[in-house]
Amino acid sequence: MAFEALYLPIGVSSFDVETAGDKLLDSKQVINQVDKNIVMPEGLLLSIDAVAEFLRDKNPDLVIVQSVTFADASYIAEIMHRVDCQIILWTIPEPVVDGTRLRLNSLTGAFAAGNTMANFGKKFIYIHGSTFDDNTVDKLKAVYKAAKLKKNMSNLNLLQVGHTQDGFGFGTGIENELMKTFGVRLMSVETRQLMSKALTYDDEAIRDFIFDAQQMIPNIFNIDRQNVFDAGRLFKAYFDYCNENQIGALASRCMPDFITEYGTPVCAVLSILNDLGIPSACEADTYGALSIYIAQYFSKMPAFFGSPVSMDEEYNSLTFWHCGMAPTTLAREDSRAQAGVHCNCGIGPTLEFGCRSSDHATVFRVGKKPDGSFRFFIAQGRSMDRFKQFNGTTVVIEPQIPVRQLVESAVTSGWEPHFAVALADISAELEALADMLGIEVVKY
Repeated sequence: MAFEALYLPIGVSSFDVETAGDKLLDSKQVINQVDKNIVMPEGLLLSIDAVAEFLRDKNPDLVIVQSVTFADASYIAEIMHRVDCQIILWTIPEPVVDGTRLRLNSLTGAFAAGNTMANFGKKFIYIHGSTFDDNTVDKLKAVYKAAKLKKNMSNLNLLQVGHTQDGFGFGTGIENELMKTFGVRLMSVETRQLMSKALTYDDEAIRDFIFDAQQMIPNIFNIDRQNVFDAGRLFKAYFDYCNENQIGALASRCMPDFITEYGTPVCAVLSILNDLGIPSACEADTYGALSIYIAQYFSKMPAFFGSPVSMDEEYNSLTFWHCGMAPTTLAREDSRAQAGVHCNCGIGPTLEFGCRSSDHATVFRVGKKPDGSFRFFIAQGRSMDRFKQFNGTTVVIEPQIPVRQLVESAVTSGWEPHFAVALADISAELEALADMLGIEVVKY
């Protein structure tokens, strides 16, 4: 079902209705900047009956409640009675402070509504901002995107291909936890099942993959031809399985299965799946796959997945690396994505490149605390103009804080060794999502 959001401008007629009407028009312009599809009434809702009538037969996923003037607690109580969804409470500054009449008293309305929602155990997000402040629009947009993602996750099938190898248990997904916290359904399939499926395809069945791979990876046939075609068969097995089972993201086991049993690594397969909009993590890291999915949704582009491997204090930088798996669309334009062989086994195709620079980047991880509860790792920075640092794929991030402080804090706090890197600033959206889900944020 389509995402539906409502804007509810509430108030009472005992305050300055003329000024409130002007603010309503300004607020509607702000709401339209967030999304023109948000449903709103013609005028102010100045009574409980008006609120009830507007909400009749509606089943929204998000409600933006704005106390344009003061409104007592009965208004928010009626709203909670009528709808069960995420609520944003938005109030605006008092327009005039001149020693005369209090025109709106919007802020006291926030206290009335907030007190009631808190006493009912209702989670909500509060924004106090002017209709003329770009920060207000940005905050509303971030929360709106987070609410849409929250709904999308309730329809997400996340596939775990195989299981984590010994020593990588931090990535093992737990079905009930994913469903309870994120609404995500965890599915599973054995690596051998996809390998067996891949072997049923002939060369003709993967002709389109081979053509597309040559466009994305110019030197793909520098790699052994049999390995390239075997990677194509494996890609089709993954892609078909995802389509047949409505898979929206996946985490795949890689080493050593695909080398020892299939004879070709899965690195390039996962890379191209990311390019095609199926967020994919290696080493069967389920929470890593969820991190990529969230990062891709907010940034509207594929995200890098890798481990922090090299710290350079002189340039205040941290290199993230993986053996040969990253979306080709992130490659530097001057070098593009290149095919290579796996650094540990000498078999390809893997991907080889450094990621392009970006003025904004966000390092993100859906992590777990020692007690098993979830937390979000968020670090803002930029992607630096650096060539490939090691065999495989790399991205070099300059964080906003001293890199040693970031690394030492992350290690001593027990963060997992895999992170998603979005080449965009998505920190506000991530914080809004964490707030909605009741998840702790650790921001660096």
